[in-house]
Amino acid sequence: PPFPDGFNGPDGGVFFKAFSGSAANGAATGHLYQDVPATPGTQYILKGWAGAEANFLAGAEFAIEFFNGGGTLISGATLDLMAAGLITPNGEPFNYKQYTVTATAPVGTSFVRARVSMIDGMPNPAGGGQAFVVDDFELVPEPSTALGMVLLGAAALVRHRCWLTCVHGVRRSSLNPEAT
Repeated sequence: PPFPDGFNGPDGGVFFKAFSGSAANGAATGHLYQDVPATPGTQYILKGWAGAEANFLAGAEFAIEFFNGGGTLISGATLDLMAAGLITPNGEPFNYKQYTVTATAPVGTSFVRARVSMIDGMPNPAGGGQAFVVDDFELVPEPSTALGMVLLGAAALVRHRCWLTCVHGVRRSSLNPEAT
């Protein structure tokens, strides 16, 4: 449905509520992710925008994770957004900045997970703005080694862009091939 009862647009951000954690019920942790088929030897680049208000009190990260056919995590890379300056003021709403994490799929990879997480969120006793906001993700596979080129063959000439958009508060994905 259209605004104000729903989301009326092709794109939107997601707010994580760190302040929903409590001493009585424990800290709040939330993950937003998408799984995509992957090819061993291929480098994957996750780009996305994130921002947080000055009183956000939680951990935050972007991650690329590689799983085998049985769903077991075998490798990955994580970017700690707090250490990367998430709450550093930059004049943008929510201090929005673009972040990137890169990793190469190891042998045995079946799928890659693009993930953003809020970890151990708690309300800030100081009050004030505590939002953590993410938006506009893109997962791009790039052949990164000679092994990747051999495995991809002719497909190495095609780049697929995978992005997440928010519709009615639920993330969905699109896969859009583009010639490089």
